[in-house]
Amino acid sequence: MSAQLKHEIVTETADLFGADMFGGEGCSMFTSAAAPSAHGDALLGDAVEMFTSAAAPMTSMLAAGEATGLFTSAASPTGSLALTGDATEMFTSAATPAGTRIEAGEATGLFTSAASPTGSLALTGDATEMFTSAATPAGTRIAAGEATGMFTSAAAPMGTETLSGDATEMFTSAATPAGTQIAAGDATEMFTSAATPAGTRIAAGDATGMFTSAAAPMGTETLSGDATEMFTSAATPAGTQIEAGEATGLFTSAAAPSDTRIASGNVTGLFTSAA
Repeated sequence: MSAQLKHEIVTETADLFGADMFGGEGCSMFTSAAAPSAHGDALLGDAVEMFTSAAAPMTSMLAAGEATGLFTSAASPTGSLALTGDATEMFTSAATPAGTRIEAGEATGLFTSAASPTGSLALTGDATEMFTSAATPAGTRIAAGEATGMFTSAAAPMGTETLSGDATEMFTSAATPAGTQIAAGDATEMFTSAATPAGTRIAAGDATGMFTSAAAPMGTETLSGDATEMFTSAATPAGTQIEAGEATGLFTSAAAPSDTRIASGNVTGLFTSAA
């Protein structure tokens, strides 16, 4: 018998910033990751058919050839509408569409363990009364009849104010309000395992220094004093730009910025287990 040592060299170019058929990337099924944010459609060759434990495309439309029918444990399309053919009827453990409306034919009545609609109102028939382990509506108000008093393990309303009666004092394992201000009486000093406020600023008294397992602020800027240098297991800011002084270099197990572009100097080079 004779043994022969064989060497096989395969050369390929990896496209880290866009998923398309021409780049040779197969993104047909996502089991535990986020689907393409804005460039997932049939015209680009992206196969975004099924999502078991991940986020569906943000601007998914059946007209673009995307099958966004069923979501078991993931977020449904952000701008999904019944008129465009998106099937956004039932959500068991995921976030519902951001701008859902009963008048548009979307069934957004019940939420067991997920985020309710962003602009949900009791007048439009959305059932946003109680949230045990999910995010409350973004613009919730007691005057509108929504019960947003206590949050045990979920995100508080984005525009919460103590003057309007929202109880947004302490958050142990959830996202803090987006526009929190110490002057408004919101206690947003410490975040152990949650997302920090979207527009946090050190000048406003928000302590947003370190994030170990959570999402950094969406509009963070080093010029305003936000420390958003390192992200170990979380999503980076949505509109991060190197020109603004944000260090968004390394992502180990999280989603990269939504609208990152090489032209704007975003460092979105390495993604091990994320979109």
